[in-house]
Amino acid sequence: MAPGAGDRKLRIAFVAYRGNMNSGGQGIYLWFLAREMARMGHDVHVLVGPPYPDAMPWAEVERFPNQQFWAKWVLEQLDQIVPAENPLQVLSPLNFYELAASRIGFLPEPFAFSVRAFRRMSDLVRAGRRFDIVHDIQCLGYGLLGLKAMGLPVVTTVHHPLTVDRRASFVRDETFKDAVGTMKFYPIGMQAFVARRLDTVLTSSEVSGRQIVQDFGVHPERLRNVRNGLDVELFSPDPNVPKADANLLTVGRSTDPNKGIRTLSRSLAKLPEHVTLTLVDDNSPDNQVREWA
Repeated sequence: MAPGAGDRKLRIAFVAYRGNMNSGGQGIYLWFLAREMARMGHDVHVLVGPPYPDAMPWAEVERFPNQQFWAKWVLEQLDQIVPAENPLQVLSPLNFYELAASRIGFLPEPFAFSVRAFRRMSDLVRAGRRFDIVHDIQCLGYGLLGLKAMGLPVVTTVHHPLTVDRRASFVRDETFKDAVGTMKFYPIGMQAFVARRLDTVLTSSEVSGRQIVQDFGVHPERLRNVRNGLDVELFSPDPNVPKADANLLTVGRSTDPNKGIRTLSRSLAKLPEHVTLTLVDDNSPDNQVREWA
């Protein structure tokens, strides 16, 4: 669908420090949003970090590599910390920052990616490229403020502030060392600082909006609630499958407190007995969902 009468074709730059299509939701959001903007006739440019999203032939996509040091520390892939092909690349400023920060427990990717995005966007603008808007996908790194200083309008989508994840992590922590690790890991100070200075913050629910205002200090007037949609071309009722009147379906990871599976399972007990719940989840040993049921 092309822009309607009175609309103009926009040049949109999406920046996303992770494009994973299988976990976290950011890659899915980026992929579909970029596709719909292209379908509406806009020019779409995507700057994205690993894990990368599926191919986006409707957009100009630039993949920003990083060494994913944090994941290697967590997975204890110590033999892969220094790349065998070009070991000296870990000494470049941003790579070394990511290595050092991840080693002491910080999540370095949002900041490092935002600096890489700022550098690349600066090069593009100097080369004569023009962008009408930059849309960040929950990176909120300091590099975005550099884009603002260049005169570019910058908006961001925040599904929920990282304070939510931090509170959930504190609930799971068993030792003081665990709690210290939680305090160090989340770049909440940076994200709150940047969010307060961007043009608009988009979110997808009233609850998240209140959390962003309270925890990040974003002024309510700069917050917009844009609810998530559903791709009806992909998800639609199958006429050959009979509809169940009292069968609920949820897809979620029970081990993540943010998903609310425990609350959902307890609520099910208050409903009539003929109401059933189908849960799509993994079968990991630490999954307590059967105990809750």
